[in-house]
Amino acid sequence: MRPKFRGIYIPLITTFTEDGEVDYKIVGELTEFEINAGVHGLFVLGSTGMGPVMTTKQRIETAEFVVKQVKGRVPIIMHVGTADLQTTVELARHAEGLGVDAVAVVPPFYFTDHTPWEISAHYKAVAGAIKSPLFLYDNVKYSGFRFTPASVKKLANEIPSLCGMKASYYPQAQLLEYLDVMPEDFAVMSGNTIDLLPAAPHGLSGAIPPPTAHVPELIVALWNAIEAKKYPEAVALQKKADDFGRTIARLGARFGRSAHREALRLRGFKVKRYPRWPSEDLTEEAMETLASAMKATGV
Repeated sequence: MRPKFRGIYIPLITTFTEDGEVDYKIVGELTEFEINAGVHGLFVLGSTGMGPVMTTKQRIETAEFVVKQVKGRVPIIMHVGTADLQTTVELARHAEGLGVDAVAVVPPFYFTDHTPWEISAHYKAVAGAIKSPLFLYDNVKYSGFRFTPASVKKLANEIPSLCGMKASYYPQAQLLEYLDVMPEDFAVMSGNTIDLLPAAPHGLSGAIPPPTAHVPELIVALWNAIEAKKYPEAVALQKKADDFGRTIARLGARFGRSAHREALRLRGFKVKRYPRWPSEDLTEEAMETLASAMKATGV
């Protein structure tokens, strides 16, 4: 039995005006851009979507805007994770009321000394407050907590609504361990495109890939080639995706999330601010590197 969530779920980038308010015009354009590229779903208000640095009011209003914009054309996984249980439950109930396809939760962050018992209790409490499918957002870089295949399997046994996970920052060997132990109908999705061709034959359900969110046509074509077992085509597309993703990662290490902003501008979007906080502009040399990498993708 295949997982319900499968394919390329692009993490929708939330852009802002100069004063840090959501720029709904650009968010609407990006939503259409991703859907028209053929993505299989959207992952909304995660790290790339800036959810954790937005106010609760902004998150509620953005969730409403995106759901209204999508109009059921693709599935939506809405991330609602916060540093505390009460706000997470509030956002989860709101997302469920909008009719999203799943609610994603990252472990409560800031307090990185949460015990495994506390993390388990957090997820059980959220699941107990809603009836929607629950998606585990494993992101140790920002939450400070790392799951294991054994702990996720135990959690899935205890929470029937837990239907999948985004596994961020995993070496492929560890990612494959999840595919070995989780049920076939549990969606294991990578946080990076680089895992698609190597891990899809082992049961990987797809990807939620921030580094390649700006070139969705390429990533969708890659996944479709893998699904059709057109492996020579998939190998060529995988290389293009890997090259572009590595460029974004290298520029991100130097300039932060400004690399995402400039990549979107190269695609024609008049982004005023991204990320929400002040960030450094790319140098002329860095912009040339980014433009060259994007051109090489063929989009």
